[in-house]
Amino acid sequence: MTAFNRKHTFTNLEAAVLILLIGLVLIVFLPRLVINNSEVKKSTHLTERELINSQIDLYYQMAGSWPQTMAEKHWSIPKSNLRPSDFFPGKMMTICNKGTLWTINPTSHQVDLQPHKHHE
Repeated sequence: MTAFNRKHTFTNLEAAVLILLIGLVLIVFLPRLVINNSEVKKSTHLTERELINSQIDLYYQMAGSWPQTMAEKHWSIPKSNLRPSDFFPGKMMTICNKGTLWTINPTSHQVDLQPHKHHE
């Protein structure tokens, strides 16, 4: 029997080394993935906030008044035929990536970084 005809099977030592290597890779990279995931969520949250605030400013320039809430019915401008989809193509961003509702501060007319009302 030649070496090419034999099937190679893992010995216990080879299997243990393989499991050890996989464990080491997980120990090194798993914390980085978790940290990066939270950083990505934070960055996404800030980007969404900036986008919404720029659209609030655009709404004010076009309508002459501030939207009161993030509800779609408050984003229509009847005299100009503008609809919510003109400000937010696709879907209105009413829920942030933290699972809570974006709310407009009545004083600054911007969405805040503060905790929002929880979405139920």
